[in-house]
Amino acid sequence: MQRSRILVGSPARASFASWEALTALLSSSMERSDVVPAGSVASALSPLSGLGAALLAYATESNPFVLVDEDVYVSIWFETGDASFKIEENLDPLIGTSRATVRWKLYLPTAVALASAVSQQISKNEHLAAGPPPPYSSKSTAAQSESSIDFDAVRAMGT
Repeated sequence: MQRSRILVGSPARASFASWEALTALLSSSMERSDVVPAGSVASALSPLSGLGAALLAYATESNPFVLVDEDVYVSIWFETGDASFKIEENLDPLIGTSRATVRWKLYLPTAVALASAVSQQISKNEHLAAGPPPPYSSKSTAAQSESSIDFDAVRAMGT
């Protein structure tokens, strides 16, 4: 299911602290899955530890971080300026992530000024990607629309 989450940015929260909040949110969400090892999400994000705070300045509603997995498509951006003092942030685990796979990927906001540095840091990271995310499509929605219930058999039971 396609979802979104807005986090507090600067000046209400320092950029490095916002990066830590994003890392914690992704870790607590994805690592609920039986197949995503504890500590693996923070480890996957670690190449961006120096650039993460700078990337937040680019993470807007129209240019978000996008977490993509089989049943997950979540856009995450940061509210900045005066609005950052007014939002009610939700740091609860992201819905659907308890079924996460080891193939999850975080697409980073487009940051032309940081493109070279970001590209260099994520070049060998299977969980981080620069550039636009794939268009949203839900395997689970398609699966739900194809019911596995045999309605003829149910009707026959009632007669």
